[in-house]
Amino acid sequence: MPPITDQAWLATPIPCLHRFHDDTEALTGAHRVQAELGMSLPLSDVVARLRQLSALVDLVNEYHAEKRRALVTIDDGYNDCLKLLDAFDALPNLQPVVCIPSAQLRGEGRQLPLACLYEHCARRNLDPNDPSLGELARGALKRVPQAEQYRRLESAGI
Repeated sequence: MPPITDQAWLATPIPCLHRFHDDTEALTGAHRVQAELGMSLPLSDVVARLRQLSALVDLVNEYHAEKRRALVTIDDGYNDCLKLLDAFDALPNLQPVVCIPSAQLRGEGRQLPLACLYEHCARRNLDPNDPSLGELARGALKRVPQAEQYRRLESAGI
């Protein structure tokens, strides 16, 4: 095996998980749309990928005689991360990091704008990437600040 250099370690991307679901879970609403967009993966796939990442960390640690940990970010603080407690307990060289929007920390209970869009699209059987949605299309919303995303959605009655 070729040597594992610091460059190889730094070139490893930090995975960012959005949503995941039990393999048998019936997905509805925004979660269904997120799965269709590739943002929600079967839990068994996520755990398998985490095991692969952990094995890579083990190789790097063995080569360098170190005890590094790899970060695994969980975007938007979804409750789905609770489904991974056992996996992270079994893979102690992985460090989960849950990202929570500051508005949620201040107690705001609104759904995030894109989740609102996905829920709207799920109810109407629309594709959130459809350019005919204009300024409400997923790509268009992602290009503007969150306050503007909310303004656009509220203006459209979403």
